[in-house]
Amino acid sequence: MNEGSQTIHYQMVSETDLTDKADKFLNKIVRLKSLGHSMNLSIKHELNSSKGELIKVIYDRLEKHSNYSKQYYEATEHSMHVLSRIYTDIVNSNRFQTINIYYDIIEMNRA
Repeated sequence: MNEGSQTIHYQMVSETDLTDKADKFLNKIVRLKSLGHSMNLSIKHELNSSKGELIKVIYDRLEKHSNYSKQYYEATEHSMHVLSRIYTDIVNSNRFQTINIYYDIIEMNRA
């Protein structure tokens, strides 16, 4: 008797897009970015009415911090999008099952 086998990749459940799971976190990042921007505008408005070397140093540091914060928030948003796609891929890969079917081949004599 001969044996045979066949491998099948069976999808147990349909794939799902889970990238929206990052939305709550992304909303918080957008809120932080907005609050930081508002604070910077308020500080700049107050600094515009003043002059002096110390004011220039404060203004320069504020600009530097603003740029750093902007880069940080953009990188965090990008990371969240990438991680949500990775999460979706991991979950969807678990929806497939590899099934190996083994069987005996029965030969029949033809007379």
